[in-house]
Amino acid sequence: MFFFLVAITTVGLSFILLFFGAVIALIVYMNIRNTIFCDHCGKMTYNHMWVSKIEYCARCGAKLADKQSRAQ
Repeated sequence: MFFFLVAITTVGLSFILLFFGAVIALIVYMNIRNTIFCDHCGKMTYNHMWVSKIEYCARCGAKLADKQSRAQ
């Protein structure tokens, strides 16, 4: 993200930089969305499968909370 800000200040605003900025924002969003923390042991798990979801923790075997129950 820092590199993107330096590129904007150095080169100036252009269509290509705006496009790459949107791609960087999408990548950051997907990384945050696919990262899950276990409530029992605290292990951070990254879900590499976009369609299916991880149901159990790889370290302790506890059932991971749904996104809806974590939001409440």
